[in-house]
Formats: sequence, structure tokens, C-alpha cells
Amino acid sequence: MVLIVPFEGFPAAAKTFGAKEVFVSPRGTGTMITVAKPDKAWVLSAISPDPLAAVEKLLKADGFAVSQGLWTHVAESTTLAGHPIQEAFIAAVSYKCDGPKQGLWMDAYPSRPTDQIVLRAMYDEFIANEEIDAVGYEEFLVHAKPNVVILGPDEIATFLMLKQDC
Repeated sequence: MVLIVPFEGFPAAAKTFGAKEVFVSPRGTGTMITVAKPDKAWVLSAISPDPLAAVEKLLKADGFAVSQGLWTHVAESTTLAGHPIQEAFIAAVSYKCDGPKQGLWMDAYPSRPTDQIVLRAMYDEFIANEEIDAVGYEEFLVHAKPNVVILGPDEIATFLMLKQDC
């Protein structure tokens, strides 16, 4: 079971459930905060727009021990087809292109890639598929103005957990 509360209500909710330690994880420019009782199979979660350091300071001031991490609760360990779920890192790159919309390129990796690995794979694919003129990698980066986002297994599990009723 997962309870998601507004960040402002998180300290009170956590104390109601007897939590003494909370876990924080960066989420974009903000922070995801979780607490769990594994023996009771529940997770309490909130997202703050504030950066990790500010959230840690606030939670410590409220009397919590704060650790880096993220509790998730995903009931199934296999897909609907019955195949085991492999941990994966999903990379998404938004980029400037001709036309009124931004471009979006995605890929998956078995281990966490660096931004440079992702960008090079994107460039190599675009060149191989003749989606861009034969320009150098550096020139491509200047024109594309790419923005890389990489989601790890814990973040993917959290998104799935938050959407499990959809």
C-alpha cells in the first residue's frame, strides 16, 4: 500500500505512523521523500519542489534521521506476459530540431550510462539512419542543444507504483 501526501503534510503523517528515519532522493530539481514499514507492506511518499539539501535540513529539524534512498512498493516482479522484469535504465533526450516541436529520442541500457554515452549513441543512430547531415559530433551538440534525463530502476518502479491503478 502506498500513501502519497503533500510535502507540507509529510512530517506529521510520518510521525503518525511512528517513523523515525526518512529516505530522500533527487527528483529533477526537487526531492522525493519516502518512509516505509516493510512488515506492514506500506510506503508513505511525498515530493517537494525544493532541492535535496534543503529538504534534508528541514526533515532533520523536524527530528528525523535522514538517509539517501527511495522506498518503493511494486507487488509484481514479472510482466503481465509472465517474463521476469530486467532492471533497466531508460534514457530520454530532448533536442532542438527543425519545425515547431522539440525532438525526443529514447533508449534503454542494462546499467547506468553517462550522459556522454547516451548522446553519442543518439548521434551515431542519427548518422547511421541519415536523419541528420554528416556533421561532426561537437557541431551536432551545439545545434541540437540536447537535454538528457536518465531514469533508473528505482525511479521506474516508483512511477509504476504511482500509476498502478491506471
